[in-house]
Amino acid sequence: MAKASINFKPIKANSEHHNERKGENLKYVHSDLTPNNESWKADEIDSKLSKIQKFCKEVSGRKLQKNAVPIREGLVNLNGHHTMQDLKVLADELHVKFGIECFQIHIHRDEGVSKDKLNYHAHMVFSWQDLNTGKTLKLHRHHMSKIQTVVASALGMERGELRENSNRERLEVIEYKAQQEELRLQELQEQ
Repeated sequence: MAKASINFKPIKANSEHHNERKGENLKYVHSDLTPNNESWKADEIDSKLSKIQKFCKEVSGRKLQKNAVPIREGLVNLNGHHTMQDLKVLADELHVKFGIECFQIHIHRDEGVSKDKLNYHAHMVFSWQDLNTGKTLKLHRHHMSKIQTVVASALGMERGELRENSNRERLEVIEYKAQQEELRLQELQEQ
């Protein structure tokens, strides 16, 4: 069973293509399982960004700063039984407690090193705009820790270890895949 976790990153140019499986041919995606994926969208990323920029100008009188990150993607660990409804409940809780608004959810049930070791996860895309000031929300480390607890509670999962109590660092996708491939090769050599 996976432990609860959400990791936020600025949205990437190819995020929608990856999340919706448009034109990708990745070796860790089992395309015969892709029909098991689910997506929900209240808005397109480009459209949402335009609305955020317009609202910022209306409320603050200034353009959104160039280095602002008003749209972020959260990668959420899941177990095989989680549903879109579970993630919508999580999105509502995050909006009420932290002000971040989820406008896309994509559940992936087709990725993994093998069909026996699938990596169930979701990509949740959020507007990170403060609706009082029009500027980008400022969430600090203690907020991020509380978000991890909300994710665990909402999804009925065990919360991951607090970073300060762990000596482990989060690996990016490519680093994790390289580590898993190394472990697989070690297992083959031992056999």
